[in-house]
Amino acid sequence: MASRLVDLTNTLQSQSPSAEAETLITSKLDLLNTLAEKMVLSAANPAPKETIHLSNPQGYTDPIFIEGIIAGSEMAGLPYGSELTTVWQARTDAGYLQIGAGSSADHPGQGVIYVQEISQEKAIINATIIITDEFDGKLEILADTPDGIILQSASGSQYFFNFDTYTLEVLN
Repeated sequence: MASRLVDLTNTLQSQSPSAEAETLITSKLDLLNTLAEKMVLSAANPAPKETIHLSNPQGYTDPIFIEGIIAGSEMAGLPYGSELTTVWQARTDAGYLQIGAGSSADHPGQGVIYVQEISQEKAIINATIIITDEFDGKLEILADTPDGIILQSASGSQYFFNFDTYTLEVLN
């Protein structure tokens, strides 16, 4: 950058640029000088490397978190071609639990459950995919219980997903 400053200064001094060119070069010189000053100040006062600064713009609030079953909802980080019919979500002691039911392009004809454990900071901690053994079509969440959720396939088969064991049991 120093060489650029010298080049622009030499151009101004050695030639007779037009008034417009002189204005542009002077403007660039001012910008480069300001940038050089900020770089010197920044080098003299570097930000601490151990500190993580998360920006939270003035007035920003988290969106309202809806607990329970949500029809046609979405989840972050799903494999390409995944289709959700329903999502169930709730707050947990560690953050959030989100379960999506539907289908996957990788497993045509089978139902799929996507389970995500999410931290308080909204980072995905654990993601699990559970696929039905039967070829009953995509799954939909019908109801929740204290121990899990009840799902139904496109062909009418019902399943129970257990929160504690992360297992999918056929009910009928």
